[in-house]
Amino acid sequence: MQEMGIKHRFQLIKSVARIDMEAKNGRANMLISFSKNPEREAYLFYPEQYYRFINWNFFIRKEDQEIINYQDYKDLSAYKIGITNGISYTKEFWNAQSYLDFHPISIEAHLFPMLLRKHIDIVPMSTQSALKQIKQEGLQDQIVFLKKHFKSKPYYDPIVINSNYFTPSEGSNKTRQQIVEEFSARFDSILHSLTESGFVKHVFEKYNEVYYDL
Repeated sequence: MQEMGIKHRFQLIKSVARIDMEAKNGRANMLISFSKNPEREAYLFYPEQYYRFINWNFFIRKEDQEIINYQDYKDLSAYKIGITNGISYTKEFWNAQSYLDFHPISIEAHLFPMLLRKHIDIVPMSTQSALKQIKQEGLQDQIVFLKKHFKSKPYYDPIVINSNYFTPSEGSNKTRQQIVEEFSARFDSILHSLTESGFVKHVFEKYNEVYYDL
């Protein structure tokens, strides 16, 4: 945003469902770190460039690590799985709900307390953010993850198509779609330069995050 000369403000919202609602209603201009799926493409425009590639794993109580194994979703059919409303996960995961026992909640941060209280048995989460939460809360001796990823994909900063920011000004001969595409092209160009220069990698390493060389 600084490179583009755009005044900006970040707002942190814990609930993914709430973020989706803000985007659908056009009350946000962009979203940070969202995966791409056909449903979201109805109200979000995704740039070509991305700078995060995220793995997802299933987290369990450490006491169950010799009991729960995961090679395919059918291995998890006997357990209660906590999920967060609004998170896309994967199409295959959602298709397995006919035989998996899903327990949806609104706020992802509540999943680990539910896991430890044994209200659920399995938590699907972004591996990196989950490990950070585990470390912050001192849960390393209580929660572990199953080694096989169930999801691994890029995350983008998509544009909210219906945002007022992209409304054509009076007398403009440009459509909203043209304004969105021009903004995205500038964003892509700058993000590509920041990635190629090593700036993005430097930021990841500064905050002890894992950077995947894309």
